[in-house]
Amino acid sequence: MPPFRTLLALHPLLTLGPSQHPALIEDLLESAYASKQGCVDKAIAMISDLQTSGPECRFLKPLFGAVAELKSRTADGGARVYVFRATRSVYGLCRFECKREDASDQTLLLWTAEVAAAYGLGRSVLIGEDS
Repeated sequence: MPPFRTLLALHPLLTLGPSQHPALIEDLLESAYASKQGCVDKAIAMISDLQTSGPECRFLKPLFGAVAELKSRTADGGARVYVFRATRSVYGLCRFECKREDASDQTLLLWTAEVAAAYGLGRSVLIGEDS
């Protein structure tokens, strides 16, 4: 098992329906359906590197507080996975985007910041946290 865990995050104010997935999975599926498989593959590789390297991950870029992004360029555009550091060895995986523009999506950043804040207040938002 990798030394660092990555868990899917849920927004504390949103509930999943029976056929829905966590936001990160929905974002990845949307990109795959939009023929941006290169970005999806890069996201998976970046998450794998985060699990192995934690704060030393070569793709990890701190943004503010506990919020960071995994960022890399691909032929499809820029791949970004928005994350937050929940504990010393656990990262919450929040959202994903693939786009040509260089600026981060502020809506996805806000979503990630809200989840990180809820986690900081003791509200569990990570799938599998108790396992």
